[in-house]
Amino acid sequence: MQATLEWSYRLLSDVESRILRFAAIFARDFALEDVIAILDPAGLDTADVVAGIESLVAKSFALADLSLGSRRYRLFESSRSYALTRLDANGERHQAQAAHANHILAVLERAEDEWRWRVADDWIAHYGPRVDDLRRAIVWAFGANGDSMTGIRLTAAAIPLWEAVCSVDECGLRVREALRVADALASCDVELKTKLAYRHCWTLTWSESRLPATEAPWIDCLRLARAAGNIEYQLRALWGLAIYETFTGRSYAAIGHLLEFEAIAERAEDWSVLPDGQRLLALARAYVGEVREGHELLEQLALRFNRVEKRARVTRFSIDRYCIIRSSLAFTRWLRGRSESALTAATQAVDAALAADHAVSHSNALAFAGVPLALWTGDLDRAEAGIAALQENFAIRGTVVWRRLAGFFEAALRHARGERAAIAGMSKSLDDLLETGFVSRAPMYVGMLAEALLSEGLVVEAQARIDDAAMRLEQYRERWCKPEILRIRGLIQAANGDRAAAQAGFADAIAEADALGALSLELRAASDMARGLAADRRRDAAFAVLSRTRAKFTEEGPELISAQTLLGTLA
Repeated sequence: MQATLEWSYRLLSDVESRILRFAAIFARDFALEDVIAILDPAGLDTADVVAGIESLVAKSFALADLSLGSRRYRLFESSRSYALTRLDANGERHQAQAAHANHILAVLERAEDEWRWRVADDWIAHYGPRVDDLRRAIVWAFGANGDSMTGIRLTAAAIPLWEAVCSVDECGLRVREALRVADALASCDVELKTKLAYRHCWTLTWSESRLPATEAPWIDCLRLARAAGNIEYQLRALWGLAIYETFTGRSYAAIGHLLEFEAIAERAEDWSVLPDGQRLLALARAYVGEVREGHELLEQLALRFNRVEKRARVTRFSIDRYCIIRSSLAFTRWLRGRSESALTAATQAVDAALAADHAVSHSNALAFAGVPLALWTGDLDRAEAGIAALQENFAIRGTVVWRRLAGFFEAALRHARGERAAIAGMSKSLDDLLETGFVSRAPMYVGMLAEALLSEGLVVEAQARIDDAAMRLEQYRERWCKPEILRIRGLIQAANGDRAAAQAGFADAIAEADALGALSLELRAASDMARGLAADRRRDAAFAVLSRTRAKFTEEGPELISAQTLLGTLA
């Protein structure tokens, strides 16, 4: 075969042989405009390249493919291998690699401009196949004989592509390398560094084992964006910093940054970003106790964005807008006593993210809505399916921020199914999760563990956990779950024989839930109070308490089944 290739190669014209050598630098198939672009610096005009590539097809060095609706070419592997040896023999490797890298850079910078308006499926179909050539170009650029500045620009321009195909790990590695090189170059453009810093922050947020380590990078990213005068990345950095703050139990700080986000967007008249800030602001407000206000804003956003966007721009803030609005809305709907509608919204978020093949959005929808709501409403089969999907996501995609949370959910599911030994798993997973600094909704999770311990008769351990939950509630100011902490403390007091204190605790929980508008939590407290009153042979009072809360519901849901059964017994 080698002899045949050499014989055939000698029969090629100078133009044909040069086209063959340079085309071998592509990682896979290529279009006519690709080979024209890399041969332009070599002095070949377009007509010669067009005629030459077709001649190579006719002479069986290359194959023309029309299966994707446009004419594309690829070299046979034997031809590619041989052509690369001739490229080296002619001393043209560096020239070809430089031309290839600069062409891929131009393609990706064009792609970066298009990602805000082009239909996502079309954008990914057009630019997705460039990933292999991107890798080849970056390896050359950061190599001994490459061009570091080209490598930095390539990495920054490629971020939308990595985001679109959810290559979390690869993106993180490449961006970290580019940042290291950029920091060593005094002449590196601050806007390029801002883009890289922003992506680096997200990589840390999704994969860092200790979230507090990501605060300084987010603040540094915001500083770079301000120094560059780049409004787009100031908005992105403020939004990312607010996400970090909600993850780490600092919702009031997040609200402050989100109000700044809103003010900058309005000054810049960038109305398109406002819904992203409003969605996160609504969730943060719900966390600090403004449940009604946060919920109403989310309902308004859901009405405005009532279908999945088919544009690549949905990853502007790394999470699909339709999915994240419904994930947040599912949570507040559940709090407001609309469990069926909440589960519907959670399903919509999960299904849409899965259909879009966007792992970050999918993981968010599962971790913040699909799985916890299934556990809280007693739909254990739904919880099991969601946990399995979440675990598969971080196994395949690298979204490991959810690993310990998924471990806690999985142990909670096993306990709900009657596995007493699962409590140890709940405790270990929760402690590991809190150790990372990921404390969003932590008081609720600690309360879940306390109630599980109590159900197994471990009253002392339950008391210690509920004290910890109460301390965290005050520290993180997550008032939304205060009724639940009061209710579980009442259960512990009842287990210790102090029925009067328990009833007072249940009454406080009901009053707090009513003030917040957290009807689901009010129903839990009212049900436990009714059981306690019934045990004291005060059935009329028990019926009155529970029926009063039951009457507030406007929508049927799973939790109402047990409440209705209890009311029937009391009646």
